[in-house]
Amino acid sequence: MGATMMAFPERRDAQGTWASVDCDPEFDSWSSLYGFIADVANVAEIGPLKNRRGFPEDAGVEACEAYKDGEWYGATWYQLSELTAFDYARVVFDHRKKVSLTVREFLGDGYFDSLDILVKADVKRVIFFFSS
Repeated sequence: MGATMMAFPERRDAQGTWASVDCDPEFDSWSSLYGFIADVANVAEIGPLKNRRGFPEDAGVEACEAYKDGEWYGATWYQLSELTAFDYARVVFDHRKKVSLTVREFLGDGYFDSLDILVKADVKRVIFFFSS
């Protein structure tokens, strides 16, 4: 049985509180992304962008409700600026396929389409967590 990833894009509302952004990035279907985001189901053994940060204490209501509703693990979050500034031309070795490739090639076009959606929606942070 594989993992499922939840992604909650957020930005601060007029009161300065984190709130979910209504946009539709397609992050939930790529197991190759799980290892890169949070070292979860990392069959290719490509290290995560950063060590897991846990679920943010100041998360918006929708993310908090979803997180407390399930048996989730591997919670982490990224500022969108961290995801857009990463060097995706970096070459990594995919241990599953036994091949060297760039992180961009490893993640595929769909990941970058989703980043574009987040940028256009003025997202500032994305919270990720997983279930089995």
